[in-house]
Amino acid sequence: MNNFKNNSTVKTQGLITKFFIVTTALICVLLVFFALVLGYINYNKSISEQLLKNRNLAEIGKISLEDPIWTMANTGIENIGDAIFSANDIIALEILSEK
Repeated sequence: MNNFKNNSTVKTQGLITKFFIVTTALICVLLVFFALVLGYINYNKSISEQLLKNRNLAEIGKISLEDPIWTMANTGIENIGDAIFSANDIIALEILSEK
């Protein structure tokens, strides 16, 4: 009778160990899967935001720099500055001479 209790205890411990290993492996696989999905979503979001910013800045440059800057009046130059600084990414603008 005592031998039967020992076998039962060993079998129970084996089942608990197997359950623990399977559960831990499943949790790890799910965590890795969700991390990959979130990384993919964040990557696509950042790429689309960057493309939109690039398009906006290119449009601002296209509209504002049709004529050379030295042929413009002060108001034209101020309007270009206002348009360029409307983008949150630009904090300074320096115009250098070609000399």
